[in-house]
Amino acid sequence: MKLGVHFYVTGYTIDPVTIARAVEEAGFESFWVPEHAVLPTNPTTPFAMTGGETPRLYGEMADPFVLLSFVAAATTELKLGTGVCIIPERHPLLLAKMIGTLDNFSRGRLLLGAGLGWMREEIELFGVDFAQRWSFTRETIEALKALWANNGTAAYEGDHVNFPEVIVDPLPAQKPHPPIVLGGLPSDRLWNRIARYGDGWIAMGAGVDDVRAARQGLTRACEQIGRDPSGIEISAGVWELDPALREAYEEAGADRLIALLYGHPGDPVPADKYYEAALQACTGKPPTPAETLSALDRIVARARL
Repeated sequence: MKLGVHFYVTGYTIDPVTIARAVEEAGFESFWVPEHAVLPTNPTTPFAMTGGETPRLYGEMADPFVLLSFVAAATTELKLGTGVCIIPERHPLLLAKMIGTLDNFSRGRLLLGAGLGWMREEIELFGVDFAQRWSFTRETIEALKALWANNGTAAYEGDHVNFPEVIVDPLPAQKPHPPIVLGGLPSDRLWNRIARYGDGWIAMGAGVDDVRAARQGLTRACEQIGRDPSGIEISAGVWELDPALREAYEEAGADRLIALLYGHPGDPVPADKYYEAALQACTGKPPTPAETLSALDRIVARARL
């Protein structure tokens, strides 16, 4: 079972170098950071957890590729995860350059968590029709793979993504490319998308039963197109990493558990309190560096790493 840490790095939290070094020294495999490039101040889309206003935190998140560049320079083996990069907010060619540069200079440590975004007002600021955001994302993934399959040289013509033959280098160190880990709510549609275009599913807050159903759905979707389902990883964001929980998730089909560190109280968070903990974390005050490091130490102690 692989173990990672997810954290919202902002201008008001512990710095990325300090927390990343602490995460690597504790023995974790990966460090994940989320993305929201902007937060519209008066959106009509409600925040899913409350049905009301989206917390300011969603406008404070630092850019994930810049953050992970700091992390890569400060660590040696820690995998670098975008959890997740909102693809419709990225120009495909600039995204290819960012991914290639980070993976190349980190010696193949990038895990590309990729999502569609959920706030219409945010997505459409970047010129993408909200209803077409999957089509844009699919074409972006196809274009990225075309570039990486041809030594950084390709052209692409789609309904949303178009460019003549270009060179985009540096190339990723990982071959054929960094793992593409799609986020999203569980559904047969998502399993089919992952089977065709991705290498895994990342879900923050997924329970054991969610993982078991996802593994079954992904297996069916892969078998329908002749793909080996063992190549698809499932990563679940959780609040605890104790041995019994790890065993339950592994039995259900998870490959990686990711500790949700931002705003973690330090004390154990039982499964029936996950929602409350998540809500408090994203709506409360930013955790201090000392609180963050203390919570990490206590998670690690309970996990018996």
